[in-house]
Amino acid sequence: WTWREVYHNPFIYVQHNKSQAAAGSFYLKAASCNGTGMIYANVKTVACYSGFYGSGGRVAIELTSAETLDFPVKNISINGTNSGSTGGGCGTLFVRTADATKPNGKLYLNDGRQKNYGARFQKITAITAIPVGQTWTFDAIQIDNYGMLTVPTGAKLVLPNGPQSVSATSSFCGGIVANGGDIDFGKGPWTFSNQWIFHPNVEYVFDGDVTIAKNGAIGCLLFQGWVTDQLACRLKVTGNLSIEAGGYLLGNGRGPDEDQNRNSVSVGHGGQTARNESSLAYGSVFRPVLPGMSLAVGDKATSRPGGASLQVEVGGTLTNDGVIGADGTSITNESAPGGSINIVAGDLTGSGSISACSLIKQSWQSGDSPYISTGGGRIAVRLTNSNIGADGIWNNISAAGTTYSRTSTNYTYASSSAGTIYLQGANQEEKTGTILVASDGNGNNPSYTTLPSLLLTDDTVADYEKATLSIAKCGKVRLFDELKMEALNIETDSRLDLNGHSLQVKAATIDGTRLKSGIYTADSMIDGLGDTSETLSGSLLVFGGELFIILR
Repeated sequence: WTWREVYHNPFIYVQHNKSQAAAGSFYLKAASCNGTGMIYANVKTVACYSGFYGSGGRVAIELTSAETLDFPVKNISINGTNSGSTGGGCGTLFVRTADATKPNGKLYLNDGRQKNYGARFQKITAITAIPVGQTWTFDAIQIDNYGMLTVPTGAKLVLPNGPQSVSATSSFCGGIVANGGDIDFGKGPWTFSNQWIFHPNVEYVFDGDVTIAKNGAIGCLLFQGWVTDQLACRLKVTGNLSIEAGGYLLGNGRGPDEDQNRNSVSVGHGGQTARNESSLAYGSVFRPVLPGMSLAVGDKATSRPGGASLQVEVGGTLTNDGVIGADGTSITNESAPGGSINIVAGDLTGSGSISACSLIKQSWQSGDSPYISTGGGRIAVRLTNSNIGADGIWNNISAAGTTYSRTSTNYTYASSSAGTIYLQGANQEEKTGTILVASDGNGNNPSYTTLPSLLLTDDTVADYEKATLSIAKCGKVRLFDELKMEALNIETDSRLDLNGHSLQVKAATIDGTRLKSGIYTADSMIDGLGDTSETLSGSLLVFGGELFIILR
């Protein structure tokens, strides 16, 4: 059979908001197939920022004699829409040849999407899905141009050749979503590579060992949504999880693209911009689960998603020599807030990074507009087999904001504060670990991290009572409620702003000096302790081993 052109495009009609129907289907069974023509089962893209658009169609080619398809797959178009506020996903291309070693055929997912103007991120409910009640089995899957496949509750995907039978031609632009259905990756141990993303939006359990190799990723795909939509990577490994150099637990810039315009004054997470004096902190300090907010809504070329939510449980050892990242999107002049990383593991080793930052990565010396960073996210690490030691691995964990330090103009208000890092070892009971607020080490950063978190959290003030607060690397913390804690440690050039509130601890060390039992205020003239409230009524109460009496 020799192709010229076969069209199976939908009828296009225009109303007040542009709309478009879905594409159709084409099936061919032949001895062989070749040619240079085109096959269309796609939705024609119309440049538009709004409206509702249909999905791509289905093409299936079954060869009864030839063991290879001589027709170019690139000439088969199954893409969904590339425009609109609600776009449909790509269709499917299925190819099965007479090759007896590949009886299940190959699935192609190519959405034809690019990062350009007018192309919004899809909703998770609008991507290619296995129909409920069906089981799809393939020898291989190839993903191109933001192609995505979701496995919803009641559906099943079988990949007898394992995760490495899936590949993508573009780095981390598409993948497979576990969304309640059954995915059978075959017998373990399992290795992920080949530039695609496995996104367990509903918890997926690997009963054994998992390796994320170079160019491999488990994490989050990009979707429209809200902070509270519960989009996350939920991964459980009963054995060991190894992330090799060049491998990713990927959440950088992959929080939900919210359908709402924002600016840096109204965006935060664990940290926030120096522009804002009130508390924007949200989410749990002890078990962070929420992604970072979008800094700006737009199309794929202009939106600024925050960091995603990575929820990871490892029964054995988590060896990280790659990247565990939930940084906010960073472009030339602004950065969205970091997301959440919540890790429970037996042990943690490796030289890789764990990051939920809001960092401007461009040159600070060019351009006329100030750079805006919106604050770090939240990280929690619990070890069930080992304690939190003083080894260098903790230096690789960061939820920092950014200090804007352009020399020609003072735009320090564009700086942002760090988020929070909670560390708990096997020898510590729940919520008795250390809350670390560590900035980027630049003392010119005027922004404060606010405690406690007040929004979108189940944390209570009582949860802080057995925890230790440590402020480091020029970090700054501002209180927004009365707190009792186990201990306080403030390193050199770091600071606690009482903000008219009281903090009661059993032990306090500031700049290497342990404070005696007593009451300390802004008038105590202690570096690292201040009060920016109008009443100057804040106090640090240290109840150590010494006896002292308070007279009122």
